[in-house]
Amino acid sequence: MRLLNLDTLLLIFLLCFSLILFSLNNNSVVSSIKGELADIIEFIMYPQTWYEGIFSIKEENQILIKKNTILNLLNAELSVNHRENNYLKEMLEYKEEAPFSLIMSKVVDHDFSFSLRNIIIDIGKEDGVYKNMPAMDMNGLIGKTSSIGDVSSSVQLINDNNFRVSIRVGQEMVLGEFVPTFDVFGKLNGIRKTADIKENDIVYTSGDSKIYPKNLPVAKVLTVNRDGSKLFQDISVKILADINNYNYIFLIKE
Repeated sequence: MRLLNLDTLLLIFLLCFSLILFSLNNNSVVSSIKGELADIIEFIMYPQTWYEGIFSIKEENQILIKKNTILNLLNAELSVNHRENNYLKEMLEYKEEAPFSLIMSKVVDHDFSFSLRNIIIDIGKEDGVYKNMPAMDMNGLIGKTSSIGDVSSSVQLINDNNFRVSIRVGQEMVLGEFVPTFDVFGKLNGIRKTADIKENDIVYTSGDSKIYPKNLPVAKVLTVNRDGSKLFQDISVKILADINNYNYIFLIKE
């Protein structure tokens, strides 16, 4: 057994020594054999090399996809911030030119149940907010405050089923009432049949209410129907405020 081990070790030593001599030999025959051996080794190792290459490409693709996703998120955030900055700039300019004292607020939540449409804003009693303050965007009346907390408030939107506001419309600024119907649409009640009301006329708050100051834009006339058998006109209108796309709104402080 011991001799076998010595013989084995001697054989291994001689093989290694022979390989060293072979590798150091620059003979043309030896060089040719080396080339063929290199081809054989390359052929044997090709599957492993191919697999490692594919695995490496897969890892690089995952890294690139991750980086691309991050860049897309950053680009989206920059785009949103750019739009928001432009919108805030417009609102601030409107606030400076407005004939009322306006408090700007940010919308943080909403409740769009069937019978009640409310939004939550980020200012409350600590900011001087009180119940029944008129709320508007740059286009027109959007609602009024309904519930007031210390740092946030609830605003009842103009298209809530229970919302009503006294208005004036037409050349004679006749008195009537705005009533919401569906989404951005509403109707005017109590407009006498003889009143000169036309399509695209702007509807304004009358100022007769203790809540709303006069001349706040409310809606635009869409259709006018003067049925001979009725005392009042059937007038459909579209709300001017952008009630489906808001981030900031103003509260009117008298």
